[in-house]
Amino acid sequence: MLSNFPAAAPAPGEPSVTASAPSPAKSPGKSPNKSDSSTAAIAPQTSKLATQPAIEPKELCGLFFAASSMERRLILISLEFVPTTPVLPVPMRQTDIWRFESAALQHKTEAVLGDLERTLGISRRMASRIIEDDMGEPTVAAAKAMELPADVLQRILLFMNPRVGQSVDRVYELANLYAEISTDAARRLIGILREADPPDARSPKHVALWQDAVEQARTALSDITRRAPMPRREAPTIRPSERAVGGDRR
Repeated sequence: MLSNFPAAAPAPGEPSVTASAPSPAKSPGKSPNKSDSSTAAIAPQTSKLATQPAIEPKELCGLFFAASSMERRLILISLEFVPTTPVLPVPMRQTDIWRFESAALQHKTEAVLGDLERTLGISRRMASRIIEDDMGEPTVAAAKAMELPADVLQRILLFMNPRVGQSVDRVYELANLYAEISTDAARRLIGILREADPPDARSPKHVALWQDAVEQARTALSDITRRAPMPRREAPTIRPSERAVGGDRR
């Protein structure tokens, strides 16, 4: 699977570069750990990328989502060594991160999709495919590309997707993957997903304008409610004839 996944091709006019991972140094009397051996195994796979014909982003996207958990991990690690410029998402402020996490913990799917769509520049369909994935690696890649704190990602994995969050072991594995992959590798994958399903250029702008209008209307309504004086209740007007009748009754 990995040998068929040339994560990105060099720009037109640039020479082809063979992507390979550096071999870990061997120290006498020390056996390499599992992570080192996995990284070393990527080198012979990534060295084949330059000799393969270019593959369309849509096919690369399909290969990634069809891959097993281990294959996805190797793909994400190998993207670190691809000589292309990663896409840059819209910077997120602390308030944006808090809003995104809050929406995820409250299962406000539409708000989460909207934030992914605007921040990563992906389509609504791709954003939905990322958060609904049964294994969770796309969510990890999106969080890494957005540079979310690791603890925020863990809470999102536990509460946003029940198929992932029901297994504590799986959440732990994904947290380790988050620490293992680089930000550039995650952003290269997001670039592939973006090209595989280009977003409607009008959609994010329309959504943003609509949300601004709704917020402005809510603010205006709240201000009117707080500032509007309470209507005074006036005493009923008593005509002279009614006073006379009242006096006769006493």
